[in-house]
Amino acid sequence: MDLVKTHLTYAVREEVEILRSTIVELESKVF
Repeated sequence: MDLVKTHLTYAVREEVEILRSTIVELESKVF
């Protein structure tokens, strides 16, 4: 169970990082 939780946490963090970099790119294009 801990292994699954760790994997999910890692996957979510990775997604957040991707979203952040995408948002930064979009903001730099808009502004």
